[in-house]
Amino acid sequence: MNTRTLSPETRDLVSEAEALLHALPDLIFRLDEEGNFLDVKQSPHIPLLLEPEQFLGRNIREVTPPHLAEETLRGIEETRRTGRPAIFHYQLEFDGERRDFEARIVRIGKSDQYLSIVRDISEQQRALRQLRDNETRYRALFERANDAVFLVRDGLIVDCNSKALEMFCCQKEELLGTSPIDLSPPRQPGGRSSDSEAAAILQRAMQGEAQRFEWQHRRFDGTLFDCEISVSRIDLPDGPLIQAIVHDITRRRLAQRALEESNRLLEQVFANDFTQMAYLDREFRYIRVNPAFARAYDRRPDDFIGRNFFDDCRDPLNRERFAEVVRTGRPHTERARVDTASRDPAGRFWDWSLQAVKDADGNVIGLVFVRMDVTERLQTERQLREAAQELDMILHNMQDTYYRIDANGIVIRVSDSVKSLLGYAPEEVIGRPMVEFYVHPEEREKLLERMAANGGRITNNETALRHRDGSVVWTSSNAHFIYDENGQMAGVEGTARNITERKAHESQVSKLSSVLEQTADIVIVTDIDGVIEYVNPSFERVTGYTFEEVVGKKPSILSSGKHKPEFYQHLWDTILAGESYTNIMINRRKDGSLYYEEKTITPIRDQSGRITHFVSTAKDISERMQVQERLQHMAHHDALTDLPNRNLFLDRLQQALI
Repeated sequence: MNTRTLSPETRDLVSEAEALLHALPDLIFRLDEEGNFLDVKQSPHIPLLLEPEQFLGRNIREVTPPHLAEETLRGIEETRRTGRPAIFHYQLEFDGERRDFEARIVRIGKSDQYLSIVRDISEQQRALRQLRDNETRYRALFERANDAVFLVRDGLIVDCNSKALEMFCCQKEELLGTSPIDLSPPRQPGGRSSDSEAAAILQRAMQGEAQRFEWQHRRFDGTLFDCEISVSRIDLPDGPLIQAIVHDITRRRLAQRALEESNRLLEQVFANDFTQMAYLDREFRYIRVNPAFARAYDRRPDDFIGRNFFDDCRDPLNRERFAEVVRTGRPHTERARVDTASRDPAGRFWDWSLQAVKDADGNVIGLVFVRMDVTERLQTERQLREAAQELDMILHNMQDTYYRIDANGIVIRVSDSVKSLLGYAPEEVIGRPMVEFYVHPEEREKLLERMAANGGRITNNETALRHRDGSVVWTSSNAHFIYDENGQMAGVEGTARNITERKAHESQVSKLSSVLEQTADIVIVTDIDGVIEYVNPSFERVTGYTFEEVVGKKPSILSSGKHKPEFYQHLWDTILAGESYTNIMINRRKDGSLYYEEKTITPIRDQSGRITHFVSTAKDISERMQVQERLQHMAHHDALTDLPNRNLFLDRLQQALI
C-alpha cells in the first residue's frame, strides 16, 4: 500500500495494522470484490498451492480449486451485502493428506477490498470426530452391557440400560424417577433395613468411596433375587452421578464378577480420559503412564517405560522445576503454558502439576505428573469474546427489537431498531419503566403472570404499545425470565416485532368473514378445477347439505338434470375466460326437491393476474319462479274450467305459422 500521501498518524496506524496481520499465524489473502488477488500473507503452518507472487493480479477462479473459488466469492458477496463476516469450511489435499481449513471473509472498512483469513483446523476437526466416536462407543457399551446399569442423581434413577429393564421386568418409564430403595424389600437377608443401609451406601459413594456389596432386589412382578452391586461416583461437567452396576449372581459366579469389579475400580482413576498422568522415578524416568498421556504422543503406554520424561519435553526451565520438587518435596503447578514440543505447530496450552511421592521417612522416591490440555478452553474463551462482539453487531443491525428489563421493570438494554418501532432512540428508552410504553398498563402484570405459569417464557405474545407520535403499535414478543446465580428472577429478556399491519389485515379478514357467514345469499368458493373449498350457512340452509358433506366435492352434486351439457360448457367457457357469468339455474336439494337460484359466478385472480378461485353467489328465487309460472298458466287457461283459452290458441297458432 502506498502510504506516502497519508498523514504521519495514519501511516503509523497502517503500519501497526500491517504488522499485526503479519504477526498472525493465519494465511491471509487480500482480494477485491471480483476475487482478484491484491496481496498474500503466507503462514508457516499452511502450504500454498502456488508461490505467493503467482497469486497477485490473478483471479481466484484461475489459481484455486472451483469449490474453494465459488465459496470465497459467495463469502465476499455475503459480507458486502450483510456487513458481517462470512465463515465457511473446506478441505484440501497436501502430500496425500486431506486437511481441514476455516476461512473467514472480512471487509476492509468501507472499501471494495476484503481479507480472506484462512486457519488450519485439522487437529480440531479430528478431535471433534474422535469425541463423537467416543460418545457413540460409550453409549454402545452402556446398552450392550451384560449387567444392569443405573445412573442415579439426587437419589433417583435418571437412566438405565436395556438389561436393567429385562432384569427388573418393567418398562423404562416405570423405572425412571424411582429410588433404588423402591426396588428393594423392606429388609435385607439378616434383618438389615434396606432403607437405612442403601442411604449409607449412597452417601459413601457420593463422598468418593466406591462401593461393592451383595443385595437382594425386588422385581416389578414382586419376585426377589440376589445380586452383587457396584456403586461409584462419576464426576461430570453438570454435576456428580452415582453409577450402579447390578449383577445377577444366580447366572454368574460371584468370584469372577468380584475380580472384574476390583480391576475396574483399581484402574478407574488412573485410566480416565480427561487428564494425562505419568508416574516418574527420581531421575524422571517413566514408571507408568495412563492411556490419555500415551495418546497425546501417538504411542502405547508400554512404549514409555524406562524412557526419560525430557526425551519428549526438552524445556530446560521445566527440568529445573522438576529438580526443585525432588529436592524440596513441595508440589509445583503451572497454568496455560505453551508446550513447544507438542505435535501441533501452533502450540498447545496446558495446565500441569507435579506432586512428590514420599516414603515413610519423607524422602522423595518419585513424582506424579498430571497435565490437562486447556487449548480448547482458551479458544472457547476467545470465541466467547468474539461472539459478544458479534452479538453487539447483531443488536445494532437487527430488524426486530431486542430488549432487556430488570426485576423492577426498568429497561436496561434495547437494540437500535427501537427507533423504527416506537420512534425513540435507545438512550431515550433505557432507564425508563417498560410499563410507560403500554397502551394498557395492566397488561404488564398479566404478561408476567402468564410467563410464570408457562415455565418462565412466552412466545408470540401480542401487546399494544404507544408510539412517540401517540399512535398504537401492535407487537408480537418472544421473551423469557433471566435468573441470577441464586436462581431468583432478575429480569426479562426478549424480542419484539411490529405486527401493526398484520393486525389491521386480520381485522379486515374478520369483517369479511362475518359478512360471508351472515349474508342471506348462497356463497360457494371453489378452486380453479371447481372443487368446493367453502360454503356459507345460507348454502347449508337452502340445499340441506352440511359444510363437511360438500367440501372437497364439485357443485355438480346439486345438478338437477334440467340443463343440457351445452349450458354448462358455456358457463365454464365464460368464467375461464375471466368474465363473470350470471344466469338462473335449477338445482336439486339433498332431499331431492328442486329449487331455482339466480346465480353469479366471478373469477378471483392473484397478484399476477392468474385465476386461482371462483366465487359463486346466488339467491333462492324458487317462490318467485313458482308465482311467474302460475301467472303464465292463468293467462292461457280458463279460470273456471282450467281449459286452454283463446290466448293460448292464438299463441300456438302463431308458432305453427312461423
